[in-house]
This record gives sequence, structure tokens and C-alpha cells, in this order.
Amino acid sequence: YAAKYKANPEKYGKHNWDNVTVQMHKFSGISIEGMGMDSRPLMAIAGGVPPDILYVNFRQSDTYILGGFLYPLDKKEDGYFSSMTKEELDFSINSKIWPVIKRKGPNGNMHVWAKPTGGILGKVVFYRKDLLNEFGIEYPKNDWTWAELMANCKKLTDPEKGTYGISIGKGMNESFYWVTFLWSAGGEVMSYNKRKDQWTAAFDSDGAVKALDFYTKLCSQPWQDKAGRDHFGYAARGTEDRLKWSLGKIGFLSGYIDEKLFATISPDVTGMVAVPIGPDGKRGGELNSRMQGLFAKIKDVPVRDAAWEYMRYIDCREAVEIRTKKMVEGGLGRFVNPKYLRMFGYNDIIRMAPKGWEETFKIAMDTGKPEPYGKNCQTV
Repeated sequence: YAAKYKANPEKYGKHNWDNVTVQMHKFSGISIEGMGMDSRPLMAIAGGVPPDILYVNFRQSDTYILGGFLYPLDKKEDGYFSSMTKEELDFSINSKIWPVIKRKGPNGNMHVWAKPTGGILGKVVFYRKDLLNEFGIEYPKNDWTWAELMANCKKLTDPEKGTYGISIGKGMNESFYWVTFLWSAGGEVMSYNKRKDQWTAAFDSDGAVKALDFYTKLCSQPWQDKAGRDHFGYAARGTEDRLKWSLGKIGFLSGYIDEKLFATISPDVTGMVAVPIGPDGKRGGELNSRMQGLFAKIKDVPVRDAAWEYMRYIDCREAVEIRTKKMVEGGLGRFVNPKYLRMFGYNDIIRMAPKGWEETFKIAMDTGKPEPYGKNCQTV
């Protein structure tokens, strides 16, 4: 950038561009209880102290875009997205994410507003091998169904032992668990009318009825134990669910797996399988991705350029190769997606990766849908 800056000091400032240091500062800010990191950038913007790079999630992206908080990344005069080759774009952006990041802005024009980072996240089901072994239950395969999930959860639920079939949250996070059943029953959360440029709630459907019926039985179906005591459902639904899961008291748990690293779970005690197939042979898990955008009102163009270079680099092929190399050198190569081990020449490590995980992740990608990202989706 130095030559460009030197040629136009009125725009870029009268600085010594041959002696530049970039210092990065991790953002921290006030968060709203229950909202996690989602609320911090918005609070910072309201307080007049926003970071240059904003964390943007799918469900709140409409607020950031239409609120004018994000700078378009595809302006030709900046050369940000336009300077990226097709190979670079394909490497860092999954094709299913494009509708999320390229949308109409506050002036009605189409722009790219954010860039995924860290790889795409796919919804899968984890299971505790030790608990399934204890109850004599066969590990599920990728072609398993709702009926098999229900049958296994019934076998695993034993209040005397304190074991449960599945962990399902409640309250404001409950839709995170239910949406998988909705999509796998052929239902939808929202629909978009391109002609009217309008989002509409779409979960009033026959598919939703099937999904809610199954989900309600899983969570609250009445049953009696051997002593005649009444119980409801086969799910753990409390604040201590994560602790119960870590102690091996819960059989199944829905969650994300990262495209690049499978290091969040131990393959010795935890298995991974695709979300179960619904009653009509459909399957639909959730796709997500951490995204970053540039704050629209960065005053100094060189600061914005530097922020973009950071965003561009951290998920490029070179950066992913470095991370893969360091994981392998640190003895953690088996936790890297075999796709990247193969890409960067670590074929001998692939045999150490947990069997079947690569196939499971591919199914999650092929059958998944982006987390709802239209208007008012934080509420959804």
C-alpha cells in the first residue's frame, strides 16, 4: 500500500510509510447477560468505542447490515474482495454462505458485508461411547433415524442412575435444538420473497407439526419406571446438563463441529454421527460460521486497509497450512480434518484420525442449512 499512500497524502495522511508498525488489540466490551459475545459490538457502537473488526453472526447480520454498521467489502475502489482470486474465495467461503454475506444494504444495493473465518461449522450429534456401552446400545451410524434416536433415549433414561437419553436446552436457546427436527421433517423457519424483498415466518406447516410432536415426546412424554413412579420425557433439560454430559450421564448431545479442527471432543470417549433422518427420509442440520466485518465508520483508510489484510489473511490457504503444520508438530494431527491433512501433504496422519468423522462432516455440509439470517432472526 505504501506507493498508493505516498501518491495521495491528502487522502491517506502525511506519514512516513516506510516505517510502519501494526499493533493489534483484542476487543473487550460490555455484554448483555444471556446474549454472550453477540451483544458486545452493538454495545460498543452505541458507546462510541467500536472495534475496527466486528464479530457478526448469522442471526444478527440483518441488524448490522441495515443499521449501516458494516462497510461493503466489495467496493472496487478499495480492491478488497475484487483482489481475491476465485481460488482464494472458494477456499475460504463455502458456497452455502454466500446468501448470508452478500445481500441488500440500507440503500437497496447488493454488497458483500462480512467474511467467514475459522471454517464452517456443521451440526452433528455427539454420543458418549462409555454410556452406550454400559447399556448395551450399538453406536449409531450415519443412516440412523428419529425412531432409533427415540428408542435409544428410552433405554438410556434411568432416573435412579441419573442417566438421560439426550441433552436439550430450554428457554431462549431451545430453538437451537428444535430446528434440526423442523428441517428434517421438511419444515422451514422463514421464507424470503425476492420480489417484495420480504421475510416471512414459515414454521406453520405439516413438517413443523411432525417435528414438534416428536420433540414434545422426546422432552415430556409420560412414562413410569419399574417402581411405578411417574416421569416425563427422556431429556436432561437443566443448567447442569454440560456437567452431566462431561460425567458420562447423558447419551446424546447436539452441537457444532468445526470444518478445520475436530479438537473440541475426545474421540476415545465421544463419538460423532450425522443428525438423524426424519420420518420422510429428509435430513437437515444447521450450518454456521464465525464472521467478521469492517466497521463502517473507520476514519483512517490505512487502518481499514490493515484491518482488511488481517481478515483476509487469517483464513487463507497459507494461514491454514501454518495451523495444520503446528497441530501436526504438536502431536494433535489426528484432530485436523483429513481434508486439510491431505491438502498439505500429511497423508500418513490421516489413518490416525477418528474413523468416519470426515464422512459425518461431509453429510453435515451436504444436508445443512445456514442458521436463519433474515430480518428479526435474533428473536427466531
